[in-house]
Amino acid sequence: MMNFELIKTCFKNWLKYGQYAYDPNEYVVLHDKQLLVQIISKVACTSIKATIGKSIGIDFELPSGLDIHRNPKWHILYGDHIKAYSHYDLICFVRNPLARLVSCYKQRVLFYEDDPDFPEYYFKDYPYTIKANTPFSDFLNKVVKIPDHAADRHFKSQHASIFGKKLRTPDFIGRLENIEDDWKRVANRYDLPERLLKLNSGHVDKQLPDKWQEFYTDEDMGKARKRFRVDIEKLGYE
Repeated sequence: MMNFELIKTCFKNWLKYGQYAYDPNEYVVLHDKQLLVQIISKVACTSIKATIGKSIGIDFELPSGLDIHRNPKWHILYGDHIKAYSHYDLICFVRNPLARLVSCYKQRVLFYEDDPDFPEYYFKDYPYTIKANTPFSDFLNKVVKIPDHAADRHFKSQHASIFGKKLRTPDFIGRLENIEDDWKRVANRYDLPERLLKLNSGHVDKQLPDKWQEFYTDEDMGKARKRFRVDIEKLGYE
């Protein structure tokens, strides 16, 4: 069955940003450093924005730092609008895709009414129905059926955002698993703060498993690895 609301959103983004996608790629532009920072959701993007923001007078108020994303002072570009800055360096950070999906589940699917960061359920208007507080296995079964052009930014394949058709290859790709050292390389190269702020740790629910691997059954692990196979292979998470 065709999802007309989704098609309308993707077509609108294609006309506006040159990218047929529910969530087009997002880039922070730092003109004084001739640098583009691609924002990959659920890969320390709040910490990265907050660290850069504090150094250029863009601040946040919430303890999680999530309001840094809504600050109007940013110069943000979407889709193919970065073509005008092809002479700027481009960097991004990636993460184990299976750990990233668990992080998405914990912060976007699990809904806590007393959470000041999310007074409303995040996926309430998403074209595909993802019910609040649904079991992780049910969430995964929904995600594996959603193609990348229709995917929300928090579970869209990273390779589709980084190496997709007509996209330029980044000059540097760091890893969340090595973010302290990788961020220092970026900071030294582009004169950014060396210490990365650690924000958006999320709601603490002691009933949840401690490790991301524990969210998966063997069957679910197989489904997730199939869905994110290209991420695993291209980004080196075998």
